Amino acid sequence: MEQLQNGGGHFGGFGGFVGHTSTSAYEKMPHHESALESVTCGVVLVSAVSSREQTAVQNYQSPPSDKKSVAFNFQERKNRRNIVPRSPITPQMKPTKNFTLLATFCLSMVMSFSAADQQAAAPISKSERQMVQDILKEAADDISKNYYDPKFHGIDLEARVRDASEKVSSAQSLSQAYAAIADLFDGFNDSHTAFIPPRLAVRIQKGFEARYVADSYFVTSVMPGSDAEKQGLKRGDEILAMEGFACHRQDEHKLTYLLDVLAPRYSMKLLVRSLDAKSRDMLVHFEKKELPTVMDLRSSTRGNTISRLIRDRETYEKSIHSRYAEVGRVLVWKLPVFGGKPESLDSMIGKMKKAEGVVLDLRGNPGGFEEPLIDLLSALLDHEVKVGDRITRKATKPLIVKPTHRPFTGKVAVLIDSASASASELFARVIQLEKRGMVMGDRSSGQVMEGMMYPHYLGIGIEIFYAFEITIGDLVMADGKSLEHNGVVPDMGILPSAKDLAAGRDPAMAIAIAQVGGTITADAAGKLFPPLRLKYEW
Repeated sequence: MEQLQNGGGHFGGFGGFVGHTSTSAYEKMPHHESALESVTCGVVLVSAVSSREQTAVQNYQSPPSDKKSVAFNFQERKNRRNIVPRSPITPQMKPTKNFTLLATFCLSMVMSFSAADQQAAAPISKSERQMVQDILKEAADDISKNYYDPKFHGIDLEARVRDASEKVSSAQSLSQAYAAIADLFDGFNDSHTAFIPPRLAVRIQKGFEARYVADSYFVTSVMPGSDAEKQGLKRGDEILAMEGFACHRQDEHKLTYLLDVLAPRYSMKLLVRSLDAKSRDMLVHFEKKELPTVMDLRSSTRGNTISRLIRDRETYEKSIHSRYAEVGRVLVWKLPVFGGKPESLDSMIGKMKKAEGVVLDLRGNPGGFEEPLIDLLSALLDHEVKVGDRITRKATKPLIVKPTHRPFTGKVAVLIDSASASASELFARVIQLEKRGMVMGDRSSGQVMEGMMYPHYLGIGIEIFYAFEITIGDLVMADGKSLEHNGVVPDMGILPSAKDLAAGRDPAMAIAIAQVGGTITADAAGKLFPPLRLKYEW
């Protein structure tokens, strides 16, 4: 569960932001240009500054000690508890070697550049190094004050901060310096403690999506016209390795954090196995769109800037909007996230109550806010239920669901997969424990803590944003067990084969619909919810 400082929180959210690997592992990587090295300032927002002040990081000075964090884009979440695993990132990148020291993967992956990489990377400036040291101090302060376990699981926080500071001092690039902070957070080994560095002024689109089915990483979608399509990548292909690291489900979110957040790149080397069992190497170039490094809301072009921001917001709203289909008297509800507009959830609950059976498709759902989770459970349960105990630094309190008037009493099936996290895992587990319906599909991701987002900024006038996600609570289910690192094991395991994925069939959906009284073929089920093709302007 994750929250926002001075506001609400959530279950899940940025759950996959941790990475690890060995020194030799990074040296195996091809020498791609790193987006983090070519764009250092990220996106900044100008509301009332002169052109002479537009020097951001280059002329960075340490902030005053009483500087407070700012909730910039998070105001809308205020007073809402969020239950999502760390931010959904696609695709999930997995290491060609097994990770035996996951606690050191993220840092060493970035710190261990080969000689050629060191020369290619932009050297870190004195002002940038001081900037990162100040970010580190903010991180240590937020962790010490807010981490749910005041003993930090036995971790010597002061020693780890000193170690991180030494690594920042010796870092040869900005990404290496950021990696030192990332390693500090990674030592806690939970899904909701992470460093979110300043946003890059570039949008990267890979052109394909993939997800784990059991321990195999399969391509599930390829964007028409993308380089991935041109290189021959197809649905149902299994990605065996990325950048020389074997794909293993247990390492998924860690390498994702590295390659997508900490040191993103514009192309990626894949080792792919096709349906004919032949393996081949493939270099896929990503679509790269430069973003404005400064969004000046005072300028004559502010109208265009605001319009683009609004359109991007509308695009995002579409991506999290519920979709549904009716198969006879069965409602099939694809819920991409526990969030969005409350009236949208109410509308879907109203449709559900008119059906004889419902299939809730939570595959790929990263979690979300607490309120919609409780509201949906309330609409399905006819008695008061204790979800579990929320354990925070100050107290242990129960999380209770009370039934609504005239809850839905029909048959229920819940679909989950490896990307179902946080709030979606809590939902599925409550349905299991209360024997309210059948949970089907693949084991969920096991990212269920309560986190709070602590946003900060650097600079005066021109501000560069970054944030820390910190676990402020654990959640122990009513059966006395935690889902963190364990996930939900479905009542009925149903895994699509490579041939199913290639043909667009959805056997899990077909079986779930049959479970609640409907009839549909796997081929038809695979066409119920085609992939969304959404484009952002920025």
